[in-house]
Amino acid sequence: MKSAFLTDMPRPLKHKTKKDQVKANREKVARHYTRNRERILAKKKEARTRGLAEAQQQQKKEEIEMRKRRKTSHWQDLQQDMKMHHDTKDPLDHIRVLFRGLERHTNRSPSTYIENTCRHYLQFKQSTATNLTFQCPIRNAHIVMSNLLRGTQLFSERLLREYGCTEYFKRAESFARRLRLIIYCIDDIESYLLDEDADLSKAYEKNELKVQDLRVKKWVDGEEDVPEVLPDWLG
Repeated sequence: MKSAFLTDMPRPLKHKTKKDQVKANREKVARHYTRNRERILAKKKEARTRGLAEAQQQQKKEEIEMRKRRKTSHWQDLQQDMKMHHDTKDPLDHIRVLFRGLERHTNRSPSTYIENTCRHYLQFKQSTATNLTFQCPIRNAHIVMSNLLRGTQLFSERLLREYGCTEYFKRAESFARRLRLIIYCIDDIESYLLDEDADLSKAYEKNELKVQDLRVKKWVDGEEDVPEVLPDWLG
């Protein structure tokens, strides 16, 4: 006599063909998805969000490291050039080294360099919570350009004493005015940070920064000489 346990158990479903078995498996999967649809979709969304966040974080980390390596390389080259010419008595060589330093550090486009500095600062603001060791790009740019200007002023004075008011001295003075304008454009960005009512992000997007003016671009990029007296609209 068969036990009640065995007789009450439903017989396992036997599929006559492979096709019936595949169909049954698909129906089983469909039922499982229907019952757990919300949970499955939530897990997929979480995985996509996590993957995107990790990719963005990795990209930002690589960009920061690349900028640090580029900045270090620029200054190592500049310091090497300055060391090479340190003992020379010709101040004109020093001016040339400083000029090459500006070209190298800004990739021959100071206007683009300043705009990128602004953009990097806006990214820096968002990353301060997770990357406290990353230095403010605006402050770094100001330090770099101020050092170049001090060196240019020093050797311009020597150039004037040793050679007089020659064409070389006039070019050195023009280069110094160009550096002052670059620093002025960086200060313009900083002014938005000091004004609580100002919005740097909106000013950047609307091309309201000093460096985004077409005339200023030509001056800081060396396409035209910076006037000895800046126009009132720039002040």
